[in-house]
Amino acid sequence: MPHALRALQELHRHASVQVNLSIAFLDEGIARLIEPGTPTIEKRFETMQILAAAGIPVNIGVAPIIPGLNDRDV
Repeated sequence: MPHALRALQELHRHASVQVNLSIAFLDEGIARLIEPGTPTIEKRFETMQILAAAGIPVNIGVAPIIPGLNDRDV
């Protein structure tokens, strides 16, 4: 288990830490155009699964909502 994950688990035990992720697009092509250089959608979902499996509460933010571009993904 990575050191950062162990640290988050310890923080959660003592301070109820949570992790927030943003996933605004389901289309990777659009995501690359709007958010170049950010983690892929697949990597964000993978991170969510790893954190949740380790007992870390995970919240997903859906932002920005851009009518006609990603509103159908919500």
